[in-house]
Amino acid sequence: MDPKGYFLIGIENIWHALVVIITSLTGILVFTAATQAWFINKMKWYEIVAFLLISLSFLRPDYVMDKFYPKFEYSPLQINNLEMVTLKPDHDVHIKVTRISDYGERYKLFVIEKNSFDENYSLKDYGISLVDLEGKTIIDALDWKGNAKKDGMEMGDIITEFKIENLDRPNKGIVYPFALILLFGFGYFNYKRGVEKINEKKII
Repeated sequence: MDPKGYFLIGIENIWHALVVIITSLTGILVFTAATQAWFINKMKWYEIVAFLLISLSFLRPDYVMDKFYPKFEYSPLQINNLEMVTLKPDHDVHIKVTRISDYGERYKLFVIEKNSFDENYSLKDYGISLVDLEGKTIIDALDWKGNAKKDGMEMGDIITEFKIENLDRPNKGIVYPFALILLFGFGYFNYKRGVEKINEKKII
């Protein structure tokens, strides 16, 4: 049996699994401390806010990273831009469309996965032709042998979002060290405040 079969979806190896487990548990514990307003000692309001942000960093590093380095770059939806854009084979491309049906509007996401093509390509190579209708970018024709047809696109689909993977984005793992620094920093001040209170009581 393939050893990868033992791992969860998205888990590459045992070390990756350990990182996910440890950071997830840390995030849960920090979140619990924030909701209880108690770490080593009673927390100030700004410590609660900081701990919520720290827990988010451990539990959703992708979300935090997106605020500084978005995972995808959005392309303008003008037809001239989309028809001329050159897509690289090592980038994922996400295309959101609105499809008008007898039951109203339906929203679908199509993904051109990396390595679907061997070299740079265009939307025409993917198998779609576009037309501008009343300011909307609409799929006007499909190549019946193209990937777009195989993926389930239909004529009349309205492209509402077009984004390309940003490969210059740093690994989300760099969020963890910053989260740890904040955790140790606020944790230390929380502990120090408790020690000061104890010393004050001894003096009294």
